[in-house]
Amino acid sequence: MAGSEIVLITDYGIHDGNALTQVERLVWRACPGARLFTAPVLPCSTFHTAFWTHVHSRLPPAPGGTLLYVTCAPRGNGDAPGPDNDPEPLVIAKLDNGVVILAMASRYTLSLVRPHITALRAVDYDHGRSQWRSRDAVPEVARAHFTGELNTNRNKLPRLGGQLDPGNQDLIPPLPDGVWVLHRDD
Repeated sequence: MAGSEIVLITDYGIHDGNALTQVERLVWRACPGARLFTAPVLPCSTFHTAFWTHVHSRLPPAPGGTLLYVTCAPRGNGDAPGPDNDPEPLVIAKLDNGVVILAMASRYTLSLVRPHITALRAVDYDHGRSQWRSRDAVPEVARAHFTGELNTNRNKLPRLGGQLDPGNQDLIPPLPDGVWVLHRDD
């Protein structure tokens, strides 16, 4: 993992430093040697998440690879947990410039990078019915990505699931007409 980088784009960093610290530590432990950067976004804002995912995805990848670890998954069904606490699929996307995105496919998170996706796969993983998948399960998926263990031929989790269509507007909807995404850093 030396020479690689992980950009953690997360909606719980601005107002919940303790949650952010937990996830940063678990990602760092799962992927030793990778440089870790954090880009907090507004809570539950998939618009803001889409903006920063696009910005970071267009930077040249690190020599050892760049993984955008994107976590913003507001519950589309209110406060109740989804079926098996897993309402949005975990996906891995490869972009035309070599950057890889590991993200919960929630609302507009991937809308701005959709034109740059060259491959999109579901990820089968064991989240242990945790409601906090980004902390309890996804660091292991990031590790498996960097070590090359994330593939379809494994008998154990995590592994790649089926191919997905990035043009599927139910999975990755376009931003609604008239939406402008702005960022103010203060």
